[in-house]
Amino acid sequence: LYVMPVGGNITAFPITSTEQKEALQPYAKSSLIVEGQYVSQPVWSPDGKQIAYVSYDNNEFNIWLANMQVDAKTGAYSLKGNPVPLTSGGVDAESRLAWTN
Repeated sequence: LYVMPVGGNITAFPITSTEQKEALQPYAKSSLIVEGQYVSQPVWSPDGKQIAYVSYDNNEFNIWLANMQVDAKTGAYSLKGNPVPLTSGGVDAESRLAWTN
């Protein structure tokens, strides 16, 4: 699972070569935060401090929580501590994660 900062005008279509270069800059700051056989369905928390995701390990799908931190100078994201398992014993791989208030 990779994360990267998002530019300010994310929904705009880059038309000029300068805009195209600016649109690609966040890729240079992408960070690998979680790897495994199967990592999917990442969902950011509303406050942008955590990512919930589904991971496949030991023949089971489970939900995990990763705490994130961002470097104020570079804007690069990194994992804060180790991911925490939220389920044990498997979940349906068709489940969709969502945050609630």
